Amino acid sequence: MRIAALVIGALLGAFSATTGRAQIEHRAPDDGPGAAALAAASDRLAKAIAHTVATSDTAFDATWGATPDGEEPDQANVAIVTFGQLPEGAASGSWHRDLACCRFDNDDHDEIVRAGRRAIARADDHPWALRAGRTASGAILGFLPDPELLLAQLAQTPLTIGHREVSSIDDRPVEILGARLQGDALAELIWSGALPAELESARIQIGRLIAGAAIRGAPAPKAEVDVAIAIDPGTSQVRRLHFRAYSDRPAAARGGAVGGVFVLQGGRIQAGGQIGAAADDDESDDIDFDVSAPLRYRDGLPQRSRKNKSVTDFVVTLRDHGSAIAPELDAAARQLLGR
Repeated sequence: MRIAALVIGALLGAFSATTGRAQIEHRAPDDGPGAAALAAASDRLAKAIAHTVATSDTAFDATWGATPDGEEPDQANVAIVTFGQLPEGAASGSWHRDLACCRFDNDDHDEIVRAGRRAIARADDHPWALRAGRTASGAILGFLPDPELLLAQLAQTPLTIGHREVSSIDDRPVEILGARLQGDALAELIWSGALPAELESARIQIGRLIAGAAIRGAPAPKAEVDVAIAIDPGTSQVRRLHFRAYSDRPAAARGGAVGGVFVLQGGRIQAGGQIGAAADDDESDDIDFDVSAPLRYRDGLPQRSRKNKSVTDFVVTLRDHGSAIAPELDAAARQLLGR
């Protein structure tokens, strides 16, 4: 797994929204006719999150980052990242009663399995080995998707539903509920490791770069994050979680100014999935963007201005709820895990 230990430069191009439009119900005033529907939707979401986090043997696919597949980073959307992997990646895996696994879609096919207090890792050219925060080759492990942790943290996060729409995933109807995350709620999700650190404000990342290991504590993230959560009304299970973060771009990077790229250990993780597509014209071009107009939504996410903003997406799709088969571990892996 190729990991960048330190990168300063232009990295984040904008993800596009996924395709398809849905029936939309905009946020109603607190005392308006839609308030009761949004309150009922909030209750359904809470029950779906609790139900899903309690359902072992569930599989997932995750994608995160901001660079479209096959394209160079968009200089209109740049950010600063520090320690860990470049802010784009793809992985799949599953969680079970006493086991969690994650396989990265990268050149080395890194795999991480956790059981209790131990974690093991392997890659194409490296057998299973005990690891803590590193890949099998010893590279520092950046973000490790953990949907079970994410759902558990969301269960403790106050979410005010401001939007709902009806759509479908894999030809199954879903209800998509949208909310806004910021401040302490966002900080808890990022600091717990449930969300990628790249969703934080670039200014905070710069501060960490300057302070290094000596930093004690950290300010709350300055980014604002929209989240759209799709639930299956028939099973009361969460099917997809889509987070989109907007943070102020560093002043030195505005206007397309890019420079000072320094990579100690190079490489990049290839992103996958639909979110690698090129941005729609109405999303990437802010010339006619009217901030006073009502928000337009696509798959539960509002289409906001990206001017002078860094935009990062994180998408988790859940599948095989309660029926995913745990990976079969060989004798060496079981011995390392103490099983």
